[in-house]
Amino acid sequence: MRGIAAISRRLGGCERGVAAIEFAFVGLIVIMMALGSVEFGRAFYLRNKLSHAVDLAARLILTKPDTGNDVLEAEILTAFGDDQEVPSVTITSGSTGSGTTLVSFKTVDASVTFTSLVPELIAGGIVLRVSRRVPLVP
Repeated sequence: MRGIAAISRRLGGCERGVAAIEFAFVGLIVIMMALGSVEFGRAFYLRNKLSHAVDLAARLILTKPDTGNDVLEAEILTAFGDDQEVPSVTITSGSTGSGTTLVSFKTVDASVTFTSLVPELIAGGIVLRVSRRVPLVP
């Protein structure tokens, strides 16, 4: 009993290793927040890049309404660049209204799957989508 009391008195005022224990608690949170910020920035950049590529295709539809879907898809893929992520592109035609107010349009949909650099941070990836509906002006 006397030995335990002596050890507890001796270690009671000891502060060696406190900084390591505090870092273990706080460091993990700081590292996860930094990784989350980097991943958010990458996803935001990828979504903006996809939006820019679809906007270029929409602009091409406005300037040349008779442009084929294969040319529009090639425009999006070229503008997006040759990254590891390749967007899937769907282009559909349609119309809305009736009688003299009939409006024809093309809808350009593009999506890309964002995969995290740290797989445990975002499991399975996130699908980023961009869609533009462009009226066909005669």
